[in-house]
Amino acid sequence: MSSPVKLTPRWLPRTQVSPASDCIICVPGFAAMADFAKARQPPPTSQPAVCIYRLSGPRQLATGNVQNTQINRLSRSGSQNCLTPRTGEGRPSMTKTEADSPLPRAADGASSGMPLFYGRPEAIRAERHADVRVDLTPNYAFSRGSHAAPLNAVEFAAAARHYPIVFAAGTNPPAAVAVLGLRTGKNLFVDDKGNWQANCYIPSYVRRYPFVLARSDDQSEFVLCIDAASDKVGQTEGTALFEDGKPAEITQKALEFCGAFQREALASETILAKLVEHDLLVPNSGRFTLASGEVLTVNDFLVVDEKRFAALSDEAFLDLRRSDALIAIYCHLLSMRNWGELVRLEQGD
Repeated sequence: MSSPVKLTPRWLPRTQVSPASDCIICVPGFAAMADFAKARQPPPTSQPAVCIYRLSGPRQLATGNVQNTQINRLSRSGSQNCLTPRTGEGRPSMTKTEADSPLPRAADGASSGMPLFYGRPEAIRAERHADVRVDLTPNYAFSRGSHAAPLNAVEFAAAARHYPIVFAAGTNPPAAVAVLGLRTGKNLFVDDKGNWQANCYIPSYVRRYPFVLARSDDQSEFVLCIDAASDKVGQTEGTALFEDGKPAEITQKALEFCGAFQREALASETILAKLVEHDLLVPNSGRFTLASGEVLTVNDFLVVDEKRFAALSDEAFLDLRRSDALIAIYCHLLSMRNWGELVRLEQGD
């Protein structure tokens, strides 16, 4: 029997940033990001955005809406850069717990403590990244070595059509992940050319790469970063991050996308906390026998206990409905049928 695969969430690290000359940041608590639990959609145009672009000396505070950020107001402050994750924090992974049949480790930065997929995130700065370009060609080869990807609750309905959605213990509340494979370090949905399987939903965590927001050490702001180690990032091919010293459209869109992702991630924490509050999550594991006779095991994840869910009081059920947790539960339960699809893909059927 092959070594069991574990799910351990380590994907949203607290990070430290150190002074530099300029960078692009988001400030939680300012305008649209002030109410994470209710921020299901981008704010209307009447609300200021959460984007700040810091230049050397003054910083320019962006206002407008998240889709169309305009830099048009000034204030003064220092600036941040150089992200350094804290020891022991990182990204979700499933690691083997037995040595009888070693499996390759996921290419997910396990040894570096970086978030899943990221090798060398750098805060985006005009003076440092003026000549940097990003290849926008859809290619997901960077995710081929990951057998799970983080999900926000807003994605459950789309993801439930293709992947088992489970909850990885180890954080409070537990993190939701889409299971992409039955072996450590093997994504069954990405081929050798980096193509994601057609007509399958691609998690937003995957789509935002190589960009990411890093939290400052005091938790007061988020810094827009790019993975300098990515094959998508260089100086000869792709789209420039800056035009005439100002953020290009790609950079503004990346900031908007990452800001929206962060809002939904925090809204998801509120929803998943309700599952914990009502004691609905229980440990589970999966054991799958392939046609060849090989047995694969996936361990250390949580699922909603259907009996506990059915036994909820009316008050508890209404509480789940009011907090948007109800639809997340139903999507999670429906997604359990997708374990069979993973077996089919593993066997090459």
